[in-house]
Amino acid sequence: YFGMIVNGSQNRIGGSGAEAFIGNGSLNYAAWNRATVVNGLQNNATSVSSFIGNGKQNQIVNGKYSSIINGFGNIITGNTSYGFIANGSANTVQGLFGTIVNGLNNKVRGISNSSFQFIGNGRNNKTYYSEYSSITNGKGNSIIGINSYPYSFANNISNGYNNVISGKTYYCNITAGKNNTIWLEKYSSINVGRSNKIYSGFDNFIGSGVGNIL
Repeated sequence: YFGMIVNGSQNRIGGSGAEAFIGNGSLNYAAWNRATVVNGLQNNATSVSSFIGNGKQNQIVNGKYSSIINGFGNIITGNTSYGFIANGSANTVQGLFGTIVNGLNNKVRGISNSSFQFIGNGRNNKTYYSEYSSITNGKGNSIIGINSYPYSFANNISNGYNNVISGKTYYCNITAGKNNTIWLEKYSSINVGRSNKIYSGFDNFIGSGVGNIL
């Protein structure tokens, strides 16, 4: 009841679509209460209070109170609440308050308390199971926590290529560079460089260089 389609072609409101809304576009679908698609092509908003602004083939599935503003083939899914994708292509958010601003094929994944993860831009970046962690930009960077409590916490990769922070790691940072790794660490940083590694411990720092190991 109270569903509305303003304009467009072959748009549909279905399921429990009370107060669902489609503004314009073609082949868009809105279901569940207060789901909204403003415009675009083949977008699907099928969660409570989900919102898709524009774009093509974006989907919100089992992602209540989540939003996709624009882009192509972006997905919010997996029992997610308050997920957000602003733009880009083939990005995926799964997890409470997960956010991707832009880019291509970036992924945020979390369960339970493993949430509040952020990717700003770039390509093929991913942050999994690392609460309050972020990747600002770059390509192929990864923050990979553990899919069990206690999760990885408050880690950051600012930029670069194929940098990795992994394991039960807390408050660690890689600023830039290539193929740098921090594993099972606390309060440690790699500033820049290539193929540097920090393994197990705390309060370690590598400023620059190639192939350094702590």
